[in-house]
Amino acid sequence: MEARTLFLAALAALGAAACGAAYRDGVPPTAIAAAAALAAAAVAYHWRHALGSHRPPPGARVLPGTLPLLGDAPQLLPNLHRLHDWIEEQLRALGPGAPTCMFTLPFMRTFVSVRHPAVLEHILKTRAGNYPKGQPFRDNFGPLLGKGIFVSDGEQWRWQRKLASRIFSIRSFKLYVSEVFGAKADLLTARLAAACSPATAAEAPAAAAAGGAEAPGAEEGCARLAFPGVEPGAPLDLHDLMYRFTLDTFAKIGFGTDPGCLTTAGRIPFAVAFDRAQRTTNARFWTPGWRLLEALDGRGRRLRADIATIRSFAAGIISTRRELLSIERAAAAAAEAEAEAEADAPPSPSASSASSSGGGGFARGPASDDLDGGAEAADQGKPKAAAPAPTPAPSAAKGRARGAGLAGGGEECEEGAARDLLALFMSECGPDGAALDDETLVDTVLNFIIAGRDTTAQALSWSLHEIMARPDVEARLLAEAEAALGPMRGGQPTYDEVNELRYARAVFLEGLRLHPSVPENAKVALRADTLPDGTRVPAGALIHYSAYAINRLEDFWGRDAAEFRPDRWLEFEHTPSPYSHISFNAGPRICLGQRLAELEGVYVLVTLLRRFRFAPAPGARVDYDLSASMPMREGLWVTVSPRD
Repeated sequence: MEARTLFLAALAALGAAACGAAYRDGVPPTAIAAAAALAAAAVAYHWRHALGSHRPPPGARVLPGTLPLLGDAPQLLPNLHRLHDWIEEQLRALGPGAPTCMFTLPFMRTFVSVRHPAVLEHILKTRAGNYPKGQPFRDNFGPLLGKGIFVSDGEQWRWQRKLASRIFSIRSFKLYVSEVFGAKADLLTARLAAACSPATAAEAPAAAAAGGAEAPGAEEGCARLAFPGVEPGAPLDLHDLMYRFTLDTFAKIGFGTDPGCLTTAGRIPFAVAFDRAQRTTNARFWTPGWRLLEALDGRGRRLRADIATIRSFAAGIISTRRELLSIERAAAAAAEAEAEAEADAPPSPSASSASSSGGGGFARGPASDDLDGGAEAADQGKPKAAAPAPTPAPSAAKGRARGAGLAGGGEECEEGAARDLLALFMSECGPDGAALDDETLVDTVLNFIIAGRDTTAQALSWSLHEIMARPDVEARLLAEAEAALGPMRGGQPTYDEVNELRYARAVFLEGLRLHPSVPENAKVALRADTLPDGTRVPAGALIHYSAYAINRLEDFWGRDAAEFRPDRWLEFEHTPSPYSHISFNAGPRICLGQRLAELEGVYVLVTLLRRFRFAPAPGARVDYDLSASMPMREGLWVTVSPRD
């Protein structure tokens, strides 16, 4: 007798026993019959979809031990706390001969897990239109992220992508390094200096500035600040500091505001709520009956409270940006009036001299400096939009006035006039031609906080964790920085200097390979399809791909795939395909901020390691937490001392 027949017989016997017990306890027969009918209908429906209940589709491979009706729940759910490693183990056990495999959980869609670059390219590029994020993603993450760029599909995604891409250019990056990274790195190093032991804390600013002619300047000023809650000599959570740094920097870059997380004592309510909400919504992908469970155990109520806190924080950012834009508009209008008054005045030698000196504003680079994911341009086969033409010097004041007015007033805006992402979205209309409402702007802020805060902070934390275990890697990184940047000085590295640090970039990329910031991802098959390996994908199936597993497979990365070895990035004759190194996604939805993340990652690693020594705190444990990204479950607790 087949296993599924035995299973059905056992299930029927169990149901009959339950009905008999209910009848003896006085439950009305009609209620028993109704409950039994509902249960039978649910079982019958799921029986048609569970892989263990029938033969899999042609070409499909299933995991060993898949059971009737229960599918893979008995082996997956006990490993949920280590999900990424469990998935890697299953894909590795199937071997290179299994480019895809299928698994199921009770009352959930069939999962098709992809491990081969050629199959990934088919899904993410060749047939990308057939594999959107889909309704399951919106059901799970929609309450948190609304209709933002990470949740939306089609035109709703396309216009957000196109608009946001204007901000990601070399011209902008150089500005970020000089104006944002430097100032926040000063605060970060000052806070770390305050955490050094009492005997060395006072020496940290001087040690950081030693060896150069430049004065410590802002960093020394920051070192005089009091950092509430920072106890000299006590271990600190470097993971938390990375979150604070990246939220401060991206809020300034993306939204033109400064939440001041680096100087805030205690836990930040937004951060606590945001991290917890991501864990809850991500768990829905792997939890059968999550709606019922969230209602019963209180998680649903807590999630709603967290979302209220999160969206209130984002609304505050928008309100602050509006106030700043009003001030900028007023100042710009005054500058324009002054410029017009000077133009109407009789010419004089001093006026001629002032006119010939040109205006301020931002330097504009060549048309080729747009960095909106070169891989995306190749994927879509469309030419890149040229950067805006240089603003004529005589009208610089008017140009500044126009740009400030556009960002807050909803007038027509020439491309590139808005300085930050939020001002840009405030100045534009949606696909329906209407101005964006506050709900849409809140969605925008939250989606880009995930990109700008979470992913980079986690990549930095995991890289520093790996470096602490490899003194040889740390020594080589420092030697490269010394050769490229010279002796330690008070100022921060420039964009061009950071861009030359090839080994430091390799260190950051290697940390990201082993600990990708988005370890698991999924799409939905709109229509039935046949994958390049012959697997038949049913319509409605969830297409799952694990960056964590793919980035560690020996058939793509060699026998040392599990080893932290930055040199592999310097040995490649060609840059690895984004379909085998999937940390930044691939295809039309490749990460917009890839270059910015690499730049910030190298900048922070070099800045911190040249100033401080980090060591794991006694008894500290490091492991990942299950979330939408790759946070550390218990943080990264370290002791800090100034570098000699």
